[in-house]
Amino acid sequence: MIIPERTSRLFYQGDLFALTSTRMAELNSRIGQYKNRSLEPYENEKLAKQITEEFNIHPIWLDKANIHQLEPEQCQIDRSGDRMAEFFWRDHFGNRPILASAVRYTFCVPFKGDERLFFHTPSRYSMSGYTGSIQRNILLISYVVFQEEPSGLSRRLKEQFNRDLAQIEDTLSASNSDISGFNREVETRVKGLLADLQQKRTTASCVAEEIGFPIKRRQGEMQHDEALISLPRSEAKFDLEEDPEPFLSERAYDQIISIIDKSGKSMERAARDFAEDNEEKLRHHILVTLNSGSQRGSAETFSRKGKTDIFIEKKNGAIFIAECKIWKGENHFLESVDQLLGYLTWRDTKAALIVFSKNKDFSKVLLAARSAVQSHTNFKGFVHMAKPHESIFKCELISSIDGVRKVVLCVLLFNIIA
Repeated sequence: MIIPERTSRLFYQGDLFALTSTRMAELNSRIGQYKNRSLEPYENEKLAKQITEEFNIHPIWLDKANIHQLEPEQCQIDRSGDRMAEFFWRDHFGNRPILASAVRYTFCVPFKGDERLFFHTPSRYSMSGYTGSIQRNILLISYVVFQEEPSGLSRRLKEQFNRDLAQIEDTLSASNSDISGFNREVETRVKGLLADLQQKRTTASCVAEEIGFPIKRRQGEMQHDEALISLPRSEAKFDLEEDPEPFLSERAYDQIISIIDKSGKSMERAARDFAEDNEEKLRHHILVTLNSGSQRGSAETFSRKGKTDIFIEKKNGAIFIAECKIWKGENHFLESVDQLLGYLTWRDTKAALIVFSKNKDFSKVLLAARSAVQSHTNFKGFVHMAKPHESIFKCELISSIDGVRKVVLCVLLFNIIA
């Protein structure tokens, strides 16, 4: 007689729905920890990915190509739970333990995934009592065979194992199906909750910024979790030379441009969260990223002919000025260039124009922007970039207040169509 050895009963220790419900409640609590953190879009994206991975439950995959056996083992089996044995043996020996000599055959099935799925009941399952045990990502299925077994044992053992494994696979298929739905819900829930928090923070920050007073971090507020930030703080810094005259080196200028580029790209990847934002809100996201650097940037700061979108200064002198615009055609683009030139004093020689396109034909926008800047009356030529970029270019313009003074303008274009 071949008897499955009763080690642990599979799919019986708890309900899979209860497990996933508990995990979802833990997820909501985890997201709530970030309600007072000011995270940038690229940080939100990294955070969403990490939390999703943390709360995902990995489906079980059985590695049937590497099934193997353990050496047969002589053992003593207590048959007190076997009614047929009790009827015979207790009739002769009373209520003593019923031990019988047997041989144990153990099949080992390697697997990958979350072993908890072996012990929780899915939405669809069989009432059969599967048994087995888990050891280091291996499912162990054992059978005991008593010595008086007739010939043909190997064939019958293999058939029994294959039947049991097929039933286990069928139940795992139901478990994996349930888990796939749960994992999709986790991803959607994480993105939705973080986006909601981000929107609330952005709205509150815009209101505070419009009030006009300087904004300082609350005392004791938890800092960014460095493990969750894709742009290290050291990378977000830019070097400002200690000169009597306000001055921005090429290296620092390129560092600022790189920070803006990373922030813009993260907004592209989360386009649905920004597609409806106006220029003011889009500027706010860029400005917060720059403020993680070694100097503070400000918004709507007066400079010569008006208030510029992004203004970085050092010792009461501007060293970097930028404008954020939404693409509305070549004429509007040229007006934006004129507006930016109007903000620059004689000492301002480096600036940036950040353009957000909500058009589907972004390639045409890139060509149109290059063509438009070439047609500008102050255009002198394009500036070589060490690292060519499809949607970033530099050019030299003549200052609007000095016919021999040159200004370097970097144009950064981002596509945030949802």
